[in-house]
Amino acid sequence: MDKHAGLRCPGCGAQLHSDSSEERGFVPAHVLGQSNSETLCRRCFRIRHYGKAEPVRLTVQTVLDAVSKGAASARAVFFIVDPFDFEGTWHPEWLPLFGKRPYYILINKIDLLPSVSKSDEIAAWVRQRVKGTVPAPAGIITCGTIRARDLDAVKVLIREEKLERIALVGATNVGKSSLLQVLSGVTGTAPGQGYGYGHGKGAGHGQGAAGHGQNASTAPLVSHFPGTTQYTVTVTGKDGINWIDTPGIAPGDRLSDLVCPDCGAELAFAGKKLQARLYHLEPGQAVTFAGLAAFTNQAAEVRTLLCYAGREVVFHRTSSDRAATFLQNPPDWLALPCAACRTKLAAPITQTYQIKDGEDLAVAGLGWVSLRGGDASLALTCPDGILVRRRPGLFGRR
Repeated sequence: MDKHAGLRCPGCGAQLHSDSSEERGFVPAHVLGQSNSETLCRRCFRIRHYGKAEPVRLTVQTVLDAVSKGAASARAVFFIVDPFDFEGTWHPEWLPLFGKRPYYILINKIDLLPSVSKSDEIAAWVRQRVKGTVPAPAGIITCGTIRARDLDAVKVLIREEKLERIALVGATNVGKSSLLQVLSGVTGTAPGQGYGYGHGKGAGHGQGAAGHGQNASTAPLVSHFPGTTQYTVTVTGKDGINWIDTPGIAPGDRLSDLVCPDCGAELAFAGKKLQARLYHLEPGQAVTFAGLAAFTNQAAEVRTLLCYAGREVVFHRTSSDRAATFLQNPPDWLALPCAACRTKLAAPITQTYQIKDGEDLAVAGLGWVSLRGGDASLALTCPDGILVRRRPGLFGRR
């Protein structure tokens, strides 16, 4: 047993050790020998200083157990969802993890919405989508971390309901750790302090204290890589409220779950405005989303598609035949997926959907299209096993 086995990484919550470099919480032996509450594990260190993330090796059950334990120690749960990937982040099957504790749906990243949308309209859209859920949410609130005013409703809720111990729960990359930092007033680990790994003079660990059912003086590491938080980390806010950050749950049916950390970060809507493009498609024409999916107009007339995805996703209009070729062997200029992800993604399959004017067709972990100009039959080609939903339009006409 390591001498300092009781210490946990302040960035992700993993227990520190030097047994195996392949396991979570690894630090070199010479670092562990001098470690303290400010020591980051190697994975968090590389994320913070080099912008590189190693794959997370957590089983689904391990994550669910951690979320359940985090919720059990709270008085209320904030279930964070991403309006840009609602299908991939709203999972009512996770509600039993909360026990009998009240939960509130927080619609995050509202400050990244296009100017044509309004937060109250998005809240009404989500309220309709979750109607009939048992148990019902105690409230539905929009929030964001860029503009101070987008947290006003959350702060009012906390004050009026006298919430003192709150667990943050949600899928990977919904922004739980970012919300924690802003709501608690406690910042994350600071670079350039502590012990270095020998990657260069001056490289060091961040400042902070770990929490696994314990109070911590700093917030978990925030990054755009999925799965940065791997265990529960408890932070005491400047106002005395205890916040419990739990590891993000990867549902496994989002495109962003099935690619490497770098590709997953490119697909995530992490602190970036939503990209929107409009295309008029002739019959048989398609729009590709990078080398990952293609939407083909099968109507007999021109149809308009409003396409939404992350900033790094390349849209391209082409024929259905060329689109199929691009998905089988994506050219480099489509950027995503990387060569390694191409070999592990399931072969693309094509399914046809009857979409009404104004409706959306959403691909979890990637983006969606909204149909304009009349009803149409849309053919969607994407890797097998991805969650796809037809839904009422998120923006514009309902």
